[in-house]
This record gives sequence, structure tokens and C-alpha cells, in this order.
Amino acid sequence: MYERMSEAVRTHLGLRGYFLQLKVERCTDADGLQALLPELRVALAKAKGESFAADWERTLEQPA
Repeated sequence: MYERMSEAVRTHLGLRGYFLQLKVERCTDADGLQALLPELRVALAKAKGESFAADWERTLEQPA
């Protein structure tokens, strides 16, 4: 999950996602990443649209 979240921030949020990336990097376990998902989803929706954010979130349910 860490890799997918980091990639989404880097690819879709760019410099605007810098502080969000720092939060992702500070997470020490899956629970921390899970707690950060709503914030990342909102940022993706704002940058790329609600449909994109929903599709991206669905990809997390699939195995890597």
C-alpha cells in the first residue's frame, strides 16, 4: 500500500502533494496508511476529479 500511495502522490499531485508524501513516509504500519487514505483520496479528487479518485481507490482492493 505504501508504494501505491507514494506513486499516486508523486504522479498525480506533484509538488502540491509534498506534505502528504511526508505523512505517508511517517507511517510505520498499515493502520497508519489506512488512516491517511481519506486525505489522499480528497487530494486526488481535487486534483484529478472524483471519478479518478474513486477508480484509484478501487485499485487498492486489488493485489499488487
